[in-house]
Amino acid sequence: SKDLGFNKDNLIIMQLQDKDILSKTKAFKEELLLNPDILVVSNSNGVPGLINWIQTMRIEQPGGMEERAILLAKSDYDFARLLQLDFAEGRDFDKNMGTDALEAVIINQTAAENFGWGKDAIGKKIHYGFGQDKTGGRMLKVIGVVKDFHFKSLHNAIEPIVFFPEESQGYLLTCRIVPGTFEQTIHYIEQKWKSFGIKQPFNYKLMTASMDDMYEAENKIAIIIRITTFITIFIALLGLLGLSSFIAEQKTKEVGLRKVHGATVANILLLLYKDFARLILIAFVVAAPIAWWRLSIWLETTFIYFREPQWFAFVLAGALAFIIGLGSISFHIIRVASRNPVEAIKYE
Repeated sequence: SKDLGFNKDNLIIMQLQDKDILSKTKAFKEELLLNPDILVVSNSNGVPGLINWIQTMRIEQPGGMEERAILLAKSDYDFARLLQLDFAEGRDFDKNMGTDALEAVIINQTAAENFGWGKDAIGKKIHYGFGQDKTGGRMLKVIGVVKDFHFKSLHNAIEPIVFFPEESQGYLLTCRIVPGTFEQTIHYIEQKWKSFGIKQPFNYKLMTASMDDMYEAENKIAIIIRITTFITIFIALLGLLGLSSFIAEQKTKEVGLRKVHGATVANILLLLYKDFARLILIAFVVAAPIAWWRLSIWLETTFIYFREPQWFAFVLAGALAFIIGLGSISFHIIRVASRNPVEAIKYE
């Protein structure tokens, strides 16, 4: 989970679409925090997977203030703690700092690099909410830089993003709960939801499910691949069974003669298995590089961020294919190897 740059586990997202609840958000949040199984609650206008608000802002540059279209996330003071974000520089929002409410802003590392600030981002200014004449709005000061995290899918490059505090204005309420307390915590939240007289039905979504929705196409592809793989393996095993039956019949007399001349069952099994093992190994040597190549191309063309295919996964697949392949032909081979040599020699 931390590979994404934040912890997505044990997070429950609720949408606040009822106008009445927006005025009660702070009280509702405080009520939820009375439950010891609810660790953090944050109100915001976006969470990873649901951050899409782009706003034109003016950022400090050597030649003056320069306009940029930047992703924006408004939240309360608990947003970074909710997602367990790590700070590269500076600090988090602090409600005890009177100036934070109107002047503080946090950016990600990509924003610091994209704006040309590098490691000198703390104290830089961002002008937000100005009019057409570039006046009005709020002049914000960068107080912290969070390490980059994936607020969109791995199909997308990490973009510059700006966070600033604005309590009880977001349409999302997100809770981090104690692991293993999901059922009772959801029941508690639902009861509080009803007690506040919220008109909209109580609905929630897990952060893990929200993130998984971004990979719906890949999930469908995975299902298709599983089905076709099963069918392919089934057909291949039928072929192996037929081939092993044919070879066993062809070698019946040879096996009988070898046993008469002192060959043991183990010797016979080794002889019969050897040819099949050679074929399976040749198939693996041919198929593995092609599979590696095609998988690498698919990853490169589908995702911006991905891990290279791991060699041990292919070795494991080859080992399983080897075991399944030899296991499927064992019935015919063992039957021939165990046959009475006298009957085998008479076999036509």
